[in-house]
Amino acid sequence: MTRYAQPIVLEPVPALIAANAEQLCQRLVEQTENLVALSGHLDTELLFVSPEQAFRHGLRGERSSLSDEVLAAALLSPLDPSPPLRARRGEWSEGGVREATLLILQEGGDWLLARRPFVRSDDGVGTWLGAWSLRRGGAGSHLPAPLRSWLEADDVPAVNFIFGKTAANYDIRMGIVPLAAPMARDALGMATVLGALVDEEMAEDGLPPFLVFVQRPDALERWEVRGDPGCDPHDLIRGIANQDEVSAVVLVHPAVVEGPHGHRSRAIALRAEMEGQIVQRVMPYQNTDAGLLLGEPWLGAPRYVRQGEGWIGQDPRSPLPDLTEPALGPYAHAMPMA
Repeated sequence: MTRYAQPIVLEPVPALIAANAEQLCQRLVEQTENLVALSGHLDTELLFVSPEQAFRHGLRGERSSLSDEVLAAALLSPLDPSPPLRARRGEWSEGGVREATLLILQEGGDWLLARRPFVRSDDGVGTWLGAWSLRRGGAGSHLPAPLRSWLEADDVPAVNFIFGKTAANYDIRMGIVPLAAPMARDALGMATVLGALVDEEMAEDGLPPFLVFVQRPDALERWEVRGDPGCDPHDLIRGIANQDEVSAVVLVHPAVVEGPHGHRSRAIALRAEMEGQIVQRVMPYQNTDAGLLLGEPWLGAPRYVRQGEGWIGQDPRSPLPDLTEPALGPYAHAMPMA
């Protein structure tokens, strides 16, 4: 009986705080659907969750080759205080079929298992097959045979844990966009103008990162977010937008869209909010040897902001990183925030 020597660092992840297994499962399913669609694979991840806090440890690269025995030991190791929910998320492959698999353990030994198959295209886009299947079991019942090793750790009874923040794995920058003319007066105009700006950036510099444009009374701010700030992205946008008077907010992010005959392709999605309305724009693209090949943009009709989904005037619901002194962005006329 030995202790696994390599310490496992647990990183705070406020966006996954949950009160029960059903709530955690719903949040993990939503996250997983986006991760697989964008990347075509799913990294192994351990989660320890309570109604007050949530921690995770992602296993990538060489560390993803840790044995099921070690991962099971990590999932079952005693912790003080002991979280009521523990989970393992990962990709299970059997017979050439990939499955996104979410296993949630509750106090007392009850478990909740969610699985959904998917395939990965040659260009790295994930396509789901069928629907999620849910299965429950108690302390005396076994997981399906292929997954029983996820909870078997006879020879590795304990793992060293380190709680706390890891080194910063994100970068937030802000710049002022130099404008030759006044900005648009509604959400449709904002989506059109900034969509053309982002298309031009893509043609010259490649794919943009996660971008947030904020229109102030006398300036248009361009916020660039790289990496994972560890909070809900919509709360991050609310925090960025509502530091001062704001009239419009535009989000730009990677996406996957479904075209004719069910073909899925990569795209850059844009969502503009202004004057109580939302407009969405999608620009599909392909990676070619000559660079990015942009398709025809799709521009949706304006619709009213639904309750709870807006950014302007809405307070963040989860803790945020420090936004008071962002590094300057790429524009020559950038200036720091007051």
